[in-house]
Amino acid sequence: MSDKETAEGMEPKDFSKHMQGFYQGGLIMLAVSLGHDLGLIKHLSEATEPQSLEEIAGALKLKHR
Repeated sequence: MSDKETAEGMEPKDFSKHMQGFYQGGLIMLAVSLGHDLGLIKHLSEATEPQSLEEIAGALKLKHR
């Protein structure tokens, strides 16, 4: 094993990319969880026509910002 390899046999730059994937996946899951908890995902899935941000926020009793 060379000095540039990690214990898993990965180059440091490859390990960094691997960890970045975990981080991005975590952020996506956080966004999905938040959307579910606020009712946003259900509301959008039941929408039959486009809605403005203000209309969506009003329907969910949220501030539009």
